[in-house]
Amino acid sequence: MDMISYLIVGNNVDLAAFPFRKPCRIIGVDAGAYKALKAGLPLDLAYGDFDSATPEQLDYIKQHAKAFKALNPIKDITDTYGAYLEAGNSEAIVVVGGIAGPRIEHFLALLNLVKADPRVELIDDKSLIRQLPSSPKAYSITAERGPYFSIFAIVESRVSLSGFAYPLQNYLLQPLDSLGVSNELRDPKKPGTILVASGAVLLVCSHSDHCPL
Repeated sequence: MDMISYLIVGNNVDLAAFPFRKPCRIIGVDAGAYKALKAGLPLDLAYGDFDSATPEQLDYIKQHAKAFKALNPIKDITDTYGAYLEAGNSEAIVVVGGIAGPRIEHFLALLNLVKADPRVELIDDKSLIRQLPSSPKAYSITAERGPYFSIFAIVESRVSLSGFAYPLQNYLLQPLDSLGVSNELRDPKKPGTILVASGAVLLVCSHSDHCPL
């Protein structure tokens, strides 16, 4: 069975209640390693420069993580991007708690990573962001993560939405087009579908507990 790698950043997420899928590898990123361990998670790797961890937290991480890799704070990549490289050829790479935080530039860097690699998704207790690349098969979207769903074109994309309050049929969505913001399922008890005939879009699910796609 293919492996899922979880990169724990830990902002705005209840790690103790998070629905980890198995089999998986859990990588704690910087102070996220401490948050993961304190939530009782088995941490396969603690990774980062740990500039946001206190000396006491760093000692705790070293004692309890299965593996530890410290970086020089003077580097050309972010800690999370380095952890992404550590995830290797994982089937899926889930950044847990990386959507909101004290520094918006780190979120923007993560958003670029989602755009570059469809295996990557960002999730916390309020939102999920993932890429929907072009596919001959429509994506099924349930209300469990809703009620709000938005799509943004990564590149010019041909998109159809069915089962939504605002459907689309073979619409050419441009990267700067805001038409796809804040949609809802027409009937929350029934899934909707998104067909990306060409291009690729970002899907943002907001305000609930889980978004199984």
